[in-house]
Amino acid sequence: MNNTVYYRGTMGAYSSLAAREALGNKVELTGVDSFKAVVESVTQHKGSLGILPIQNSISGAIRETYDLLRENNLKIVQEVVIPIRHAWMTLEETAMETITDVVSHPEALYQCQEFIQGRALKSTQSDDTATCAKQLSESRQPGTSVIAHEQVAGLFGLKILERDIQTEDLNQTRFIIFGNEQGSTAGTKASVYIEIENQRGGLYQIISQLVSKQVDIISIESRPIRHKSFEIGFFLDLELQKPEDLIHIEKSLDPHLDHYCLLGQYEPFGVRG
Repeated sequence: MNNTVYYRGTMGAYSSLAAREALGNKVELTGVDSFKAVVESVTQHKGSLGILPIQNSISGAIRETYDLLRENNLKIVQEVVIPIRHAWMTLEETAMETITDVVSHPEALYQCQEFIQGRALKSTQSDDTATCAKQLSESRQPGTSVIAHEQVAGLFGLKILERDIQTEDLNQTRFIIFGNEQGSTAGTKASVYIEIENQRGGLYQIISQLVSKQVDIISIESRPIRHKSFEIGFFLDLELQKPEDLIHIEKSLDPHLDHYCLLGQYEPFGVRG
């Protein structure tokens, strides 16, 4: 089996930290330049894995990940949730009082809005947090700072000005790890994508079926169906009583659906065998 795990960004990006948390040091982490490139790399290299963020406790769903899951034949094999703790950093030679700008990933900027406004900084959206730090280290741009995980400062020779600058203390991101081979069927969490028959009460019928089977709906996200005006598909994360319950659930849902896709069945984060 290929032990390569693809992630978006450069070493020190939150995706790389999440991969290490979930998979340890026995895998080789390879950074690429976009979410789409992560998926393409996994598709092209049999047995490899990819990791992408899918939900943040502050900013919500990461829609690009949902769309990529729907459009590609990949299976979720694991999830991991890590705390997101942002630090403000700059070049060693830059004095704090001269800083006018801050650069980071859009999500990081959103999660640190109060800090940015309080410092009257001009924010600029760019690549993942670690790549922003690397670019600042190379460009030596005066008056500029970045927001990233504190580990990034040591990787690129930056100094930390302030830690834990996120607006909300409880800031967590859920990441999914996926591959291009059939995953396990032993887990009690299932992620599915469905498209419902275009009829009144369609979603109610689905929810009723799940409730009757004692299935907990952990999350539900809607996305427009391409090539179908104003029609919506749904991503559901389900908590099962037993792994084998999924077969019966799929049979009960089938009469009410136009389309069904199992994105993955796996153990919920925090459950260890």
